[in-house]
Amino acid sequence: MAFVVFVAARRGDEWRCGAGTIEAAPRASKMYFAARSEAPGPIFLRLVEPGGVVEGGSTLRRTVTLQGVRPGSEPVTVGWEARLDGVVAAGGRDVVAARGGAPTFQVTMSLPALDRPAGLDLRVEAHTAGAAAGEASFPFLV
Repeated sequence: MAFVVFVAARRGDEWRCGAGTIEAAPRASKMYFAARSEAPGPIFLRLVEPGGVVEGGSTLRRTVTLQGVRPGSEPVTVGWEARLDGVVAAGGRDVVAARGGAPTFQVTMSLPALDRPAGLDLRVEAHTAGAAAGEASFPFLV
């Protein structure tokens, strides 16, 4: 049995879509969708760890890289929200600074044990100088 995953990412007024099977997700070397706005210093958000399938009852730990942040620039405020089958399950906010190389931050959340597969959407937004500078959505299957 194969599950088909459909993902859409928005960049301005443009939508980019993709589809694939869940069996292909663990073999992917990197899985990310990046979007940016034309606000100060466009930032691309990328998920470092591969795979879109996570086990229910475990802890989700993912590292997000902020590409496009110049060393010495002002700190970036990063907010994230995880929705499990459309319901907000967790969220957080962090401030990261560029000290050389692309800054990163860690998203950590406990996942409930489930008796059936569920969709998890991790949405991340970056803000500089109070304006949106980048956003991305990372889909998972729990």
